Amino acid sequence: MLLASNPEWQARARSEVKQVCDGHLPDLAMLGKMKVIKTVVLEVLRPYPAVAVVSRRALQDVKLCDMQVPKGVNMWIWAPRP
Repeated sequence: MLLASNPEWQARARSEVKQVCDGHLPDLAMLGKMKVIKTVVLEVLRPYPAVAVVSRRALQDVKLCDMQVPKGVNMWIWAPRP
């Protein structure tokens, strides 16, 4: 959907895939050569991250705002879309 709304980048991505893959299915070596595709994927993941929640464990007692978090407590951090 994002590429469809930006035809210039869609054309650049399509051109790069055709040039690098030359009609073959992409392999790992080919993917490493596709700089435009990497840029597109990273930009898509920026506003739409694959993980919306991240878990962390407190490595030491810590105070967050007005809340005391003891060492060893698991915390879930919500990362909403920007």
